[in-house]
Amino acid sequence: MNPEAFFEELESQFVDDNRCHELRKYFASCNRLSLRVCGTEFSLVAPILGSDFAVGFCEKRASWMCLGKNKVTLVRFVADADSQLPKLRIRTTSFSDFINELKPPFAAELKPAGQPSFVAAVTAADHGLVYFKLPGLHEPLSALGLEVLDWMMLLESQDSSALEEWRDR
Repeated sequence: MNPEAFFEELESQFVDDNRCHELRKYFASCNRLSLRVCGTEFSLVAPILGSDFAVGFCEKRASWMCLGKNKVTLVRFVADADSQLPKLRIRTTSFSDFINELKPPFAAELKPAGQPSFVAAVTAADHGLVYFKLPGLHEPLSALGLEVLDWMMLLESQDSSALEEWRDR
């Protein structure tokens, strides 16, 4: 390698490191995500970004929303003036792992692609599926592929004070 090529390579590494540093700095100030999923806009505070999902409290719906990244067409990282809101948290866990961390069963509204949303008791998530039971004594256990899920809204925390309870999660 000649000296000129060596210094060009070294310079590009510094540029890449600086770009990553700027991105981390911006993430550190972000406390709101604005996402577009299948034509619907969601504004989520106290956001969490996982390996394949995004979660946050939707003030408009007064609920925690869980969205698979494969359905997200746009993400805006917003640094809101309200310093009380938790900052963006980056997680390495999968959507499936996150659902299981919520300690199922829990009530949720599920919205599969191209279908109307429905309410069910989420019982587990594993191998790319979210398992649920519909209301009714004799309803069988069912599952949806996480890839077809537009969003999942947690119903057990449908009030604005839920933000306080979930702030440290």
